[in-house]
Amino acid sequence: MKRQTIRIFIEVIAGIILSFSLNYILIYFGYAHIQSNNLSTYTVRVLNLPIYKIITHNNKIVGIPYNNNMALVGIVTSMILIIVIETITLIFEKRRSND
Repeated sequence: MKRQTIRIFIEVIAGIILSFSLNYILIYFGYAHIQSNNLSTYTVRVLNLPIYKIITHNNKIVGIPYNNNMALVGIVTSMILIIVIETITLIFEKRRSND
C-alpha cells in the first residue's frame, strides 16, 4: 500500500506541473494573439473556463488571472492523470498475475 501512496503523490505533483505548463503555454499564446491582432481585450480559456484575462490599457498590456479557475484546472488535471495511470497500473498488474 505504501508504494501506491507514493505513486499517487507523484501523480498529483505531475498533474500540477502539467496543469501549470498548460496554463503557461495558453497564456503565452494569448499574449501573442492580443499583440498580433491589436485587440483591446482577450480571455484565455480552458474548455470554455476563463483562466486569464488580458487587457490593453494606455498602450500597456495587463493580465488578470482567475486563480480559482486555474486551481480547478490543476485539480481536474491531477485527477485525470491519477485515474489514467492507476487504470494502466491495474491492467499491467492483472496481466502480470495471470502469467
